[in-house]
Amino acid sequence: MFLSNEYMIVVNFAINALAGKCVIQWALPRTATSQALASFVESNPSRPAVDPREAVTNIPVELVVQLGQAQLSMNDLTQLDVGDIVILDQRIDEPIVALIDDAPFYKGWPGRAGADTVFKINRIIS
Repeated sequence: MFLSNEYMIVVNFAINALAGKCVIQWALPRTATSQALASFVESNPSRPAVDPREAVTNIPVELVVQLGQAQLSMNDLTQLDVGDIVILDQRIDEPIVALIDDAPFYKGWPGRAGADTVFKINRIIS
């Protein structure tokens, strides 16, 4: 299907819907994809040329920061009321993790800046 020495372009799509999340991955041969894109650009001269680096920097990325998690029985969950306290698995003296696409990228501390809730990065996870 693909040459063993050919570079590939891998494109990930994450689709979030009410029924859940679906991840689609496309593996495209780099040479053929580059040729197809060049042909498209040449056949559509009215479109302005776009620097791929600029296009990538404008892609929105979701950063998720969780304070912690808790497992509750259905009975406990239905009994929750305003003012109740739920014990989380995250220690308060340890930094929390920020995720991008379900992968850990940063560790840091929750806090406030004026009226905003913030996340202060104190370490990049490699």
